Amino acid sequence: MARRFGATLTINTSKTTEKERLELAREHTNTGPDIVIDCTGVAQSFPECLHLVRYGGTVVEAGSFVDMGPVGINPNSDICTKNVSVIGVGGETATSYVPAMNLLARNLDRLPLTEIITHRMPLERAAEAVELAQKDGTMKVLMDPRLGA
Repeated sequence: MARRFGATLTINTSKTTEKERLELAREHTNTGPDIVIDCTGVAQSFPECLHLVRYGGTVVEAGSFVDMGPVGINPNSDICTKNVSVIGVGGETATSYVPAMNLLARNLDRLPLTEIITHRMPLERAAEAVELAQKDGTMKVLMDPRLGA
């Protein structure tokens, strides 16, 4: 799916080690990625993002919406020495999503956005949808009020 959106390098994390992923990213970019966006929802991925990003690059942490516990990083070598900028995303209000939704709508003809939706469910099945969203193989669950239970 990432390739359909223009990614030029994809790596299966279940079949590679962190060291292998670092080597692949450096080989592909020469210096490491300019920006690494962590939207995994897994706290343990954050240190690897800091290792992946190039010197002077930016890491965006957009996936830690709940407290998943502490992870080990070295502020000196992982952030300061590399001059890495870290941006945390959280605490949005409902109106914060409007610009992003407009951006998505403007690009529907260019990007296969609807293919990200793997499941459509009625509002009456919201609890089931939340559980489904946590399972492997699920990308996005769309809650559609037009669907019946």
